[in-house]
Amino acid sequence: MLKYLFASLVALTTTEIVAPAIALPEVFAVPDIPAVIAQSTSDLDASVGFQDLPWQQLSSDSGRYLVDLPGSPVRDTATSVLLNQELQWQINSVTTTTTDDTDLFEYYFIAYADLPRSLSYQYSQETILNAAVAEVTENIQAPDIRTTFTDEPIAYNGLPSRLMTAEGYGQYVISSLSITGDRLYLLIAVDDDIQNFTHFFDSVIFVP
Repeated sequence: MLKYLFASLVALTTTEIVAPAIALPEVFAVPDIPAVIAQSTSDLDASVGFQDLPWQQLSSDSGRYLVDLPGSPVRDTATSVLLNQELQWQINSVTTTTTDDTDLFEYYFIAYADLPRSLSYQYSQETILNAAVAEVTENIQAPDIRTTFTDEPIAYNGLPSRLMTAEGYGQYVISSLSITGDRLYLLIAVDDDIQNFTHFFDSVIFVP
């Protein structure tokens, strides 16, 4: 499933794009994603690369979450294997297409998968997150993303999480993988604009 996610970044653009002058730090040992973004781009002109996206709130009863996405989402499903157990992912994503070298594509994605009860009983949340990040890393095929990929443990919306970042195809990738007692949530944002990253991650509410 994660292989398909990162491979999709290749298909979003067919031309070489010069990456914007945003320097994300190598280490993200901070409590939450919006704080990471604000701290790492504190000296960046907020107007550089900014595109006012048409944010719409999505409420998922089955997913037990609220989130803002920049348009009507495409719904999909995918399967992955984690610690020898099959996971069924429910996906909502929005992609905007490339128009020129300054208006790069954006990609926003949220997915969840229910954990089999045996997996939750057998392994700790940390072990499950580590295994999920290992799957992400193993399935990254794009060279730019693979060589710039980093991950750090964080708390996001009060949940044990891992923050994953990378650069590639003229964009920055910020992703979080969070775990509740019975569910994994994966969020991915591909963009070149701090305001859009912050809006997306600030908008997420996990409903008990």
